[in-house]
Amino acid sequence: MFTKQLILENTPKELHACISNVRYRDADETILIFINKRHISNTKKKNYISERQIRRLIVNLKDIFSKEVEVIFQSDIEIEESLKSLLKLKYGDDLLSLFISFKNHNTAHAWIEVTELNEILKEGLEKKLKILLDELSIYLEEIEWIDAFSKMPNTMAILRYIKIHQPVNLSFLMRELSTRYENLNEKWLSKELDKLRKSNLLIWDKKQEKYCITEKSLGLIPSTVSANSSDVERVLALGKKTW
Repeated sequence: MFTKQLILENTPKELHACISNVRYRDADETILIFINKRHISNTKKKNYISERQIRRLIVNLKDIFSKEVEVIFQSDIEIEESLKSLLKLKYGDDLLSLFISFKNHNTAHAWIEVTELNEILKEGLEKKLKILLDELSIYLEEIEWIDAFSKMPNTMAILRYIKIHQPVNLSFLMRELSTRYENLNEKWLSKELDKLRKSNLLIWDKKQEKYCITEKSLGLIPSTVSANSSDVERVLALGKKTW
């Protein structure tokens, strides 16, 4: 319905190069505009977009389509990989993965997965990452720590399960995750899901009482072409439901 072409037809031509993708989220009737962080500028110039222009774009599209409009700032994969490489120089195999999500063009939220979480490692990684991001004029607002050997599911594990089986309700998710995490309880999981919803990583369908992932979380969940990828597993899960 809301294609990239349709949005571009209602957007100033000078901003076309800045919009990488457009999606429509049926669950809450929201138009999603994807802008890569490399196209953000503090001043108006060719092939770049400023905060003021983004605000004006949101207002204009809301007026035209009578729908909510949300801008998602995409992380440049090169920035993410560079940061990970620099951190690995010091922390080696202790650092397993790094994901960066942008709240706006200069405010970042990071997910850091480590082999074994401890205060010394947390303090060191956080300090180094803040320094690296500061050099790029990016403020690190929050870090979500992921312990690879935790007895409770981390953010990525929860989002991955929901992506594979969505839409899902609490009891189904509880049942699925309990097979791997023995200490899991419904109260803890419900709180975590609420936190993810407030962080715009999940959508809660109140009528059906089910959860789905957002476009924002879709960009954070690692997806490969291997047999173990979340995309392949989702196809298999859908096949089981069909049969």
